[in-house]
Amino acid sequence: MGDGSGYELIRAIKADPRLRAIPFIFNTSSMAVESARSKGLALGAARFLFRPISSKDMLREIKACLDESTER
Repeated sequence: MGDGSGYELIRAIKADPRLRAIPFIFNTSSMAVESARSKGLALGAARFLFRPISSKDMLREIKACLDESTER
């Protein structure tokens, strides 16, 4: 992300009551450490995925997030 971070983006999304319920997935190749994953999940991300990831696996994760969000 050019002028910000995914952490800043998720903070803004989760702070907005109109957007808060939208599932958020981090997908990164540059932050492949457990502390980054833990931070993203603590901020409210539904998933924190590391690249490379196959299209099939990505779609499965997106579907799971959407299914979980409708269960709430």
